[in-house]
Amino acid sequence: MKVQMVKPSQYNHFFSYSDGLRLAYNSLSGSIINLTDENGSKIEAMLLGNNDINNEYNNDLFKKLINLKFLIDDDVNELNIVKHIFKNTRTIIEKPIMLTILPTLGCNFGCNYCFEKHIK
Repeated sequence: MKVQMVKPSQYNHFFSYSDGLRLAYNSLSGSIINLTDENGSKIEAMLLGNNDINNEYNNDLFKKLINLKFLIDDDVNELNIVKHIFKNTRTIIEKPIMLTILPTLGCNFGCNYCFEKHIK
């Protein structure tokens, strides 16, 4: 059986909050994982490449990190994925683009979501 060789995604980011919450976020897949539970330190070490992650290949946690794209196949070039996404979104527009045109700030509608103070 061939062992799957993986590496941490270069799009993994880590956030710590004052209340003790620690999160890992993958900006390419949009995945978020909580690092404050009992596996948090192990996950963080895997995602930072601080241990031999390829010895964990039959672990459920390892499989979860692959599914969430925190760990990727060793031969994947993520920059090529980003370039492909960028190219496709520039040429294929599936949804209409919505724009807000604000020729003047002298509006009197007073919408509750508006950011203006409506000073005349």
